[in-house]
Amino acid sequence: MDSNSTSGVEHILLENKIVSTEDLTRALRSTSLSLSQRVSLARAVFDSSKHSDIGGKVARLSNILVRKNELLAEWMFSIMLRELKASKGGKQEPYVLYRDSEGIDFLGRILENIADTGELDVRAVLQGPVMALFTGAFASESLSAEYAAAVARLWRVVFERAVDGAEVVAAQADQLAQLNALVIGHYLRETEQDTRLWLQLMVGSIASAMRASCETTLNARKTFALFDKELLPLVLRLLGTVPAAATIEENKMVGSVLDMMQAGLFHPDSMVRFAATLGQSIASKRVDEAADSQYVDQAMDIIARSITEGDERVECAVALPHMLQRYLSALAMMCAETRGRVTTSVGAAAIAASPVVVSSAEAGGSSLAMFLWLYARLFAMYAKLADVRVLRAINSLVRVYFTDACFGTTAAGSGSVGDVHERQAEALHAWLKDVVSPVFARSATSEVQGEELVLALEGVRLALDAAPEVACVLDTGVFHALTLAVSVPDEAVATGADLLRNMVATLARARQLDALIAHLAKASAETVRPGAVNLLASADFQRTLADAIVQTMPFAQVRATLDTLADAISGASAADSGRKRRRLSSKHSYKQSVSSSGVSDVVVATLANFVMAGTVLATAASEQQRVQFGAALEAKHEALTQALTETGSTWEGLLMHYALVEGGARIGGSEDWLAANMNPQHVLANVLPQGSDDCRTGALSMLVAFQAAAHWAATSTERNGQGDAAVRQMVSAALANIHAVGAWGAWDGQAHTISVDNSGRAQWQLLSARLEIACEYADAAAIAAIARRVVEQAAAGDYTLLADAGFFEIARLRTAMAPAAAAYAAELWASKQPRSDALLPAGPAQVAIDTVLTSKPKAKSISTMDDASPWIGLLRALLCFPTVYWPADQHPALVVLALAADHRVAPALPTPSAQAAVRVLARTLLERLLAHHPATVSLLVPHATVCAEHWAAATGEHEARASRRLLRLTASALAQSASASEQADAACLRLCTHLLKRLEPAAEGFLLVLDALDAVARAAAKLHRSGVSAWKKWAKSSIKAVQRDVLSFVDSLPEGLVDDRHATHSLGVLVCLDRLLAALDGSKDSCTKYATAVVLRTTEALDTVAARALSSSSTFAMGLVLHAVYRSLEIPQGAAHTLLALLARLLARYHRSSGTSVPLVLQSLAACIIDSSNAAVSDGEDESSMSDFVTVRALEPLLRHKLDAQSFETSLVTFLRLPTSINAVSGAAVDPSVRGLPKLLQAYIHTGYCHSDSVAKRKSVQRRLGDILVTLHTGLRTGMPVPDVLDVVGDLVLEPFMRFTMYDISECLSILSTALMLPQRPADDLDALYRSICRILGSVIRHHTNHVLGSISILTTLLRSLMHAFVAPAVPRVLMSNATQCASDMTPWIISHAPLSPACAESYSRVLNDLVRSRRTAGPSSSAPSADLVKLTRGTNAAGVSTVLSLFAPHVLAEYCIIQGGGALSAVIHRAAGVGVHSGADAFAFKGLSWRPSLVINADQEGGISLAAQKMSARGIISSPALREALLPGWHALLDIMTEADRSALLALLAAAGSATTDSRSFGATGYGGTSVFGPDRHGGAHEVLKSLYQTYLDFYKYKGEV
Repeated sequence: MDSNSTSGVEHILLENKIVSTEDLTRALRSTSLSLSQRVSLARAVFDSSKHSDIGGKVARLSNILVRKNELLAEWMFSIMLRELKASKGGKQEPYVLYRDSEGIDFLGRILENIADTGELDVRAVLQGPVMALFTGAFASESLSAEYAAAVARLWRVVFERAVDGAEVVAAQADQLAQLNALVIGHYLRETEQDTRLWLQLMVGSIASAMRASCETTLNARKTFALFDKELLPLVLRLLGTVPAAATIEENKMVGSVLDMMQAGLFHPDSMVRFAATLGQSIASKRVDEAADSQYVDQAMDIIARSITEGDERVECAVALPHMLQRYLSALAMMCAETRGRVTTSVGAAAIAASPVVVSSAEAGGSSLAMFLWLYARLFAMYAKLADVRVLRAINSLVRVYFTDACFGTTAAGSGSVGDVHERQAEALHAWLKDVVSPVFARSATSEVQGEELVLALEGVRLALDAAPEVACVLDTGVFHALTLAVSVPDEAVATGADLLRNMVATLARARQLDALIAHLAKASAETVRPGAVNLLASADFQRTLADAIVQTMPFAQVRATLDTLADAISGASAADSGRKRRRLSSKHSYKQSVSSSGVSDVVVATLANFVMAGTVLATAASEQQRVQFGAALEAKHEALTQALTETGSTWEGLLMHYALVEGGARIGGSEDWLAANMNPQHVLANVLPQGSDDCRTGALSMLVAFQAAAHWAATSTERNGQGDAAVRQMVSAALANIHAVGAWGAWDGQAHTISVDNSGRAQWQLLSARLEIACEYADAAAIAAIARRVVEQAAAGDYTLLADAGFFEIARLRTAMAPAAAAYAAELWASKQPRSDALLPAGPAQVAIDTVLTSKPKAKSISTMDDASPWIGLLRALLCFPTVYWPADQHPALVVLALAADHRVAPALPTPSAQAAVRVLARTLLERLLAHHPATVSLLVPHATVCAEHWAAATGEHEARASRRLLRLTASALAQSASASEQADAACLRLCTHLLKRLEPAAEGFLLVLDALDAVARAAAKLHRSGVSAWKKWAKSSIKAVQRDVLSFVDSLPEGLVDDRHATHSLGVLVCLDRLLAALDGSKDSCTKYATAVVLRTTEALDTVAARALSSSSTFAMGLVLHAVYRSLEIPQGAAHTLLALLARLLARYHRSSGTSVPLVLQSLAACIIDSSNAAVSDGEDESSMSDFVTVRALEPLLRHKLDAQSFETSLVTFLRLPTSINAVSGAAVDPSVRGLPKLLQAYIHTGYCHSDSVAKRKSVQRRLGDILVTLHTGLRTGMPVPDVLDVVGDLVLEPFMRFTMYDISECLSILSTALMLPQRPADDLDALYRSICRILGSVIRHHTNHVLGSISILTTLLRSLMHAFVAPAVPRVLMSNATQCASDMTPWIISHAPLSPACAESYSRVLNDLVRSRRTAGPSSSAPSADLVKLTRGTNAAGVSTVLSLFAPHVLAEYCIIQGGGALSAVIHRAAGVGVHSGADAFAFKGLSWRPSLVINADQEGGISLAAQKMSARGIISSPALREALLPGWHALLDIMTEADRSALLALLAAAGSATTDSRSFGATGYGGTSVFGPDRHGGAHEVLKSLYQTYLDFYKYKGEV
């Protein structure tokens, strides 16, 4: 129907001569045009703006057409009605308007336009049956999403936007119900999500319309007529298909449908009929008894058929709890007593107009009758189908009724009275008996769905909450069935545990725990199915029960409950004994007869738990009760142990023995009985089992044995051999199966909660907790078993014992650790490599090592191991062992084990990562053994070359690092042992020779060689004297060979990028060999000739080296420079300038704040250059170590020895011009050397004043002092690190012979100000930076007071700037980063990272005190006599200083008062409209005395700052009490220097400014008024701050006495 284009509409107008509105009306109603053409014409007229007709005819007709929208809507609606009438007669048209989504949408747009421009009156516009249009629209079988959306929008306009929409819909209630059924049917059939969403909206809106219609109808028969046999089943299906996790839209739809049901089905007039049908009597005297209630019978019959017939009966059944909830709400609204507790107002108008009044008793009876009727239908359905969904519906029905706020049993002031109360209890009992108990009964004998069991458990929980009397739940047999259902699937564990906790808590409140335990005593012995949990024996339930017993059970019930549990165990044991005797007389063997016990684990665990809880009660009871309970325990112990022994219940007997004896020991008073039952011989002969491999029994045996051993140790006064032997035999017997590993579930430390699922953990925890007593009394075999278990646990990743320092104090155990580890490793290897040779060969350690290192396993015999975790755990356990605790005789065994793991285990592992992990751990273990016990290196002497070859083949980073450390340590140990062993000396020489041959371009090989040679060089003095000549010969030949490599590379040194790692390695080795030869000869100069060639060739090729270093940052070129400087005596003076430039470049590359890591190769080279007496640069040190090394070891020697005074000054001037020349060229790149310039200047200063006797060099630095300060100031803006610049300034200021002028001091203060202005990264140590500034400033004040007083204005400004480092930000950090976008690259760091720490505040306060105490001093060239010098420090001169300071101290103090009065905050809040982003130079603004730094903030978010800052009164001030306390001494010092007149003037000025800010007229458009120098807002508090400070000054600081 795409004929609405401009050309088509114009053609229609021309062809039909439509020039007026009459022609248009006639054309729309005539049949000469097709319907599609007429619709196109109507659309063009309706929205002429979208049709750009050339002649403007459409627009003209649209503009002159009177009541255009109403005319078009009436015409469209009439056509649709005619089409509907024709469709009923069977007539089919090619194009039907009401079936077209665009046509329906067009009608909706017209009506919406009418509603937008005025009032939509549906009856006036759409004259005809409106509902017929909607029912016809949904009469088809399928709907598209577009059509459903169009109809839904049209319905919304008609029903919601029309002034009479609700009346029109209510007038056609029958068709509305028919439409509702059609829409719900489409919703239930539809699968497309978009269509369902639109239908969902329609269902909710139609239900709301029906609810409104039913609420205005007083005749219940009419409302029932709407819910005929078609609509009511559909409504039930709809409610039953909504999922539990419904969306918001689905919940809204369900709420509307339920409101409709409550208003329609449960009309006030129909509630009497419902009661009559259900057999109840409600208001029978006030309503016509002859009234027909047939329609109620029909409705209930429809509900019954819906849940018994059809494929959707289960969905309908699920909806019945919803229906009961609305029935109860409707019934409660009719009762005056319950109406106030109803939260809904549905049907309130009909109830107000109805004459029916229901009493509380009648309402309670009717509600119960409806519940029983629905429950009976659902129960019959569940008995027939056994569907879990029906069981869930029954649970929901019970929950709705019994938890109802008006009629439920849990409601306060419930309407359930009289016989209703009894009938409710009967209904609850019937439900538990008929529905819940069978589920538990079936779960004990067969598999039950987890969801079904969860529902049954939830049902019991609901019954506990709803039962009028708690004990009635236990009387129904549910709890007995629950004791049968000991096997609970995993998905029901949480629900069951919650149920049991609730049951215990409920019965504890009712003081009926004895009844619960009595039911527990009836539990039978059941076997828990695989994958299930016994809830009654769980630790959680037993712990909950014990807590409840201790807190709530009266002591009078304890004895009776103890008898009940004991009788249950005795009875079960007697019955089991009888069964076994009968079996013995039958054909079954004895072995078969004792395979199981008839005693329930639940009962035994409960009794043990009860004994422990009863013991707690008894200890708090009277003496008589305690004695009675102890006697009861003695009696029960004898009876129970005898009964359990007869039945062969081993675990049960152990638990009863431990619990009863432990209870008696805690109560006390039965020493003889305890001594007899905890006698080691008695426990060993009569209590502990013999030959049991059960891990659970083993754990209990350990517990019993430890109990008896501890009692014997505490009570036996005389130790004798027989007693010790008995204890040792008992403990050893209990620890016999310690190696048996059981399940590893959670265990809470209680004996009665030891189970099959946690027996392994219980055994391990018992051993860990009582390790000392176990090792004290165990024999050697038990100690070996314990050590083996520790090793096994460590291999599994449990290092509990190894993390305890007390473990290593047990000598017997740590002696057995190494053999246990070796045995475990051998067995593990044999289990994974059955056809391979033994991992640890038998025989002496040296023979084993020879075998391990020389044997090569056959490839066919190796089967790759699948898991590396046991080996990793084992090696980590050995590393956890402190090396000093290893016995000396076990070191060889450990070396053999580490070498075997490295050489044999690692290659057999499946992945490279696992191989690397084992190698790293094994080599680390070897390293620790060699480090703490160097004598073990003798075992490696015959195989030093083999080991080096193997270790040098490391590839990964961690493996290479471990190999490097181990090889270095091995070489060092061999060198250390060489003095006493020629074999060690020869092995060390072979090792170094072999390593030198491996010098390859690989960096790892170089590091190995370098570390090994460095270690040998450090221990060269201990080499064997007989082999010194061989060492010298080898060193000289090696130097020549390595020197050739280095020289060849230097001769062909290119300027481009090239791989020079090999040459770098060779250079490092050359330096090591140089040191080694010097150590062998005892003189550093003896080997100079071997290194001179490299130095001379370096200086000859210095230009190429410089180009190489500057172009590619070559590590080799830098190494050449360092080597040349190290041999500085051979460097010609002409090369010194080039070397200085290269060293400055090196400083720039490896500066501490540059973020560039120093290459490990260069660090190792530096470590070799440094003398052995100094500490080497290690891998873990930061980049500042390299910078300090270059400065001290290279720069300063070069400046001292190779430059004369003139060259010294010339080079200094060259470097000082570097930042200036960079700034002179616009856009030029910053030279990286600028970053290293501060260190370079520091070397010049140290050379001139500290390490040189040349007066000329000192004068050179003095003459260039001003240039140095200017260069540093300029360099701060070109990339110089701030900490290094401050270090240089500090050295200058503290140098006593440095002569400063006032201009130099001003430049120093300017440098400090610029340092404050620069932003710093958050990673910088800003506290240290701030303290460094304060330290320098204090030094300037103390040592150069004369010049400081001349620059007091600059100093005052700087002090005021420093104060803002303690001001809390006016906007929180979160808002700064997310909302205000504070420009961190422009904001000074004292603002962006404030507040700093109190230590910084103390430094600032010390600066103020230094300023106040400063005095003028005589200049260096002054010739004044000593009397005049004394006069300069006091008297009139001191008064002059005080006068100067008193004039400027108010500026600093006023700044603090303004900040605390709100000045810094107001600077952020009241910014000028156009001022948002400041440059770095304008970040500090001066406004009279109200100087303050302004935050740099994006201008487009200015308003957000004002709104946020106005709500934060604690921000924008120094809010930390610690900061204010640290600053207080400084303010007191300033007040002390101020005169009374100065203080009064400042106070008056602050008070006047504060009062001026309260006048809004003084606040101008620019943000500050002309009369206020402090700005608006809270400045009035500044004078109050000053008053408070002055008061504390008078109270605690001011001196009021006389000298």
